[in-house]
Amino acid sequence: MADLENRDLRRVRLSRAFFLAAVLCASVLNPLNSSTISVALPVLLRHFHAGPGDLVWLISAYYFGSALAQPVFGKLGDQFGYRIFVYLGLAILVVPTVLAPFAPSFGWLIAWRAVQAIGTSMLFPSAIGLVRQHHDRELGRILGWIGTSVGVALALGPPLAGGVLALVGWRGIFWLNAPLIAAVAVFLRLGLRDTPASRAPVRQGVLTAVDLPGIVLLAASLGLLLAASAIPGDPASLWLLLAGALLVSILWTVELRAVAPAFDVRLLRRPAFAVAGAVTVLVNFVMYLVLYGLPSLLEAGRGLTPLASGFFLLGFAGVLAAVSPLAGRLAQGTRRRGPLLLAGALLVLGSLSLTQTLVMPLGLVFIPLALIGVSFALSNVLLQKLALESAPATDAGSASGLYTLLRYVGTMGSSVAIAAALPQGRAAALVLFSLAAFAALLSTAIAAAVRDAARL
Repeated sequence: MADLENRDLRRVRLSRAFFLAAVLCASVLNPLNSSTISVALPVLLRHFHAGPGDLVWLISAYYFGSALAQPVFGKLGDQFGYRIFVYLGLAILVVPTVLAPFAPSFGWLIAWRAVQAIGTSMLFPSAIGLVRQHHDRELGRILGWIGTSVGVALALGPPLAGGVLALVGWRGIFWLNAPLIAAVAVFLRLGLRDTPASRAPVRQGVLTAVDLPGIVLLAASLGLLLAASAIPGDPASLWLLLAGALLVSILWTVELRAVAPAFDVRLLRRPAFAVAGAVTVLVNFVMYLVLYGLPSLLEAGRGLTPLASGFFLLGFAGVLAAVSPLAGRLAQGTRRRGPLLLAGALLVLGSLSLTQTLVMPLGLVFIPLALIGVSFALSNVLLQKLALESAPATDAGSASGLYTLLRYVGTMGSSVAIAAALPQGRAAALVLFSLAAFAALLSTAIAAAVRDAARL
């Protein structure tokens, strides 16, 4: 009897380990695809004879697709079960992994990046939903481990991509997804082999659960705003901007009245979620200014190779990976305000220091990158947990999807800023990272000003 109990206990522990491995590998796919493409931006623009305005679409296509898809599939996961969307997302990811390297034009490359985004968008909210379903008591700790995995992907992605670029060219970047796709599928199968598929009771049919008006309005509004940012100085850009803003206001009204909104903006009425969302937009704006802007500045302004510029991001992402477990432990407690204010101060200091990127000794660039890595490690886990805890566990997918949409709003904003600043030559670093410092200061002020309502 004791031997049987020991075998059962070992099987349970092994299943848990496989499940967590699947969640971590699924979480890595998004940052890996972000960080590997960052050092390849100049190479891709040269290969396809594209200009700075095209950079907006190359970066934003991924996050445009994710912004649309993550809240939708988070909601569908809440309705019909998370497990099926993990496997469906993996199947979709196989397509761009195979076909994107053979894109015949820049437009096709952008399209495959959007398909890639849809696949990863099925994975993350559903993976978080599975964690809340099976390991809710460990949510803060698991989010810390996810933060570490994200940091490792961000740290290894740029130098790994630089090596791949040197060996096989830009096409190899897309092939890096293949082993991770296989790992998630195998680990999840083993991790849930003794767990029957479960889901919340179906509250609507599929067509009702998929909020088509909300999806169309968000796609149209984001598309107009990105189109306006891609043609700065053109008279049409102002009209596109105004039309996009008008559609955003219509989207807000429609989603407030929807029975099953794809983008449940009612969550923003919860003070904790509103604070976490606002700070997240600003923090991600800064992070992706660094992730996408710095390699291009180092390659164009200081003559570094993609491999060398990729290693500089280790200062950011390596520290992020190292500090994330500490952030996970902090997230398990009740303290929020102190760590978030510390994170904001470090983000401001690091951003101001990076304004001197093109003139400071190269070795010193690692210092502000390390400060920003600590900052993001502290804020990322705390903000995500704060947002998720503000919603019922049965709506974990919806909350995760909307929270991630807000992250991507910040990311797409960074692509607009980078495309506008890079043509400024030697002044580009000053423009970019002064803007980053302002965003960091604003995020700190928001976290401090509403601490009572948001339980900070």
